[in-house]
Amino acid sequence: IIFGATGFTGRLCAEYMAQNYPTSVKWAIAGRNRKKLDEILGVVKGINPAANPAIIIADSFDGKAVEQMCAQTKVLATTSGPFTTYGENVIASCAKLGTHYLDITGETPWVSDMQEKYSQTAEQSGAKIVNFAGFDSIPSDLGALMVAQFIKEQSGKPVKSIKHMVGAMEGEASGGTIASALTMMSQFFTQPVKMITKSRDAHMLTPVGKKGKDTVPAGISPGYDSDLKLFTAPWVMSFTNNHVVRKSAAFLDYGPNFTYSEHMLCSGGPLGFLLAMGTSVGFALAPLIMVFAVVPPFKYITNMFLPQPGQGPSKETIKNGHFTITIIGKSDSTPSSMAVGIVKGIQDPGYGETSKMLMESALCLALQEKELPKKSGFLTTAMAMGQPLIQRLRNAGMTFEVK
Repeated sequence: IIFGATGFTGRLCAEYMAQNYPTSVKWAIAGRNRKKLDEILGVVKGINPAANPAIIIADSFDGKAVEQMCAQTKVLATTSGPFTTYGENVIASCAKLGTHYLDITGETPWVSDMQEKYSQTAEQSGAKIVNFAGFDSIPSDLGALMVAQFIKEQSGKPVKSIKHMVGAMEGEASGGTIASALTMMSQFFTQPVKMITKSRDAHMLTPVGKKGKDTVPAGISPGYDSDLKLFTAPWVMSFTNNHVVRKSAAFLDYGPNFTYSEHMLCSGGPLGFLLAMGTSVGFALAPLIMVFAVVPPFKYITNMFLPQPGQGPSKETIKNGHFTITIIGKSDSTPSSMAVGIVKGIQDPGYGETSKMLMESALCLALQEKELPKKSGFLTTAMAMGQPLIQRLRNAGMTFEVK
């Protein structure tokens, strides 16, 4: 079931299924508005007349309807965000019923809260609750897994460090993504103590007994990478991805001294230095800028100029988007051995590739369960699916390579 199918990303997911798996699996589109769902069904049939997903009506705030929806499927993938606002009933129902769950949230504090509330229930029911199954945070999580496993296989040593370097990228944000970011940021004003405490925990998603030694939160300082000989700037998604990868590292035993960081690559000359410095200044000013987006009366003016939920980039923009990530791993040994991984996407990362990643993750859970680790509860994509999902994404056109 694709829940939130009438939203911008949900529609892309339905289109992806119609293009690639119209009749090979039993699937459905779900949401609260029958008229809009009928419109999505028309789009799906326009792509492939043989595609015939069922339609399920459920409102995120109607716990009974959500539970009835979750009871009808083996796997539910939701794009209905902000998840802080619309997500809890869906997770609670899936955890209770043993239904596997996926989302594309980047709202780490919310996931931490849900994990504390529903982890034991999901473990008992057998549900795999997999958050961050889009651009947040599959390239980071599976890319780190790929490099960590390669280093162990080649050197026989654990991994000491992995650096995730974001290079060439083109894409745009939709109204839904912006709404999710603003919802999360607004909590720093409504729940400042809780949010500041969580943000200072470099292992927010990792249970106390499993937290590693890597205690440095995502930073906002510029840097210089001696391996690539390029200046680096802060990467906005590191504030989510770091927590996900560190949880995977703890449970999959990357190494006792493992550290992880993410950066955006700039050039190596004076212009690269200036870009790195400028980006860092932007990060430092971000809290002040966010005041105008989340605090009345400023937010009412700001919202007039932002895309609204349901709005997003054009099909041409999505098609022409792309991203390339370089992942550098080093073994925990003297001398240290190094591996370099590449993860690439061939469409807009937040929409074309995210819808692909979410749907391939859902299909992996639905069709390849016998190949997957016998784990339940709140899992990362690396913990829940690992190499089978990497191979699915390769088959779907993404690049995951290491040497």
